[in-house]
Amino acid sequence: MPLRALIDGVEVIAPALTETEWDALHQSVQERGSRVILPCCDGEGYLRRSRMGTQHFAHKKGAHCDVEGGETLQHLKAKADIVLACGRAGYTALPEVAG
Repeated sequence: MPLRALIDGVEVIAPALTETEWDALHQSVQERGSRVILPCCDGEGYLRRSRMGTQHFAHKKGAHCDVEGGETLQHLKAKADIVLACGRAGYTALPEVAG
């Protein structure tokens, strides 16, 4: 479950947006038909909120991504919390960056 995506070529970090910003982005993507590209595999995705309330992106059905697999909701929340904590501490942190 990626936290990062490119929407119309602009990088978006899901947990960095407020709920209001996330909802506005979701509506804008639907209205404009924007492409959501996941950098882990360059596949298409969409905006989603987990049962725990974590904003993230998901692969569209049929997408094949070797990077993703078996990630729990707790792991997704931990990644989001770490990115946000780094930002509050003055650091820039990007999730899902290949080595």
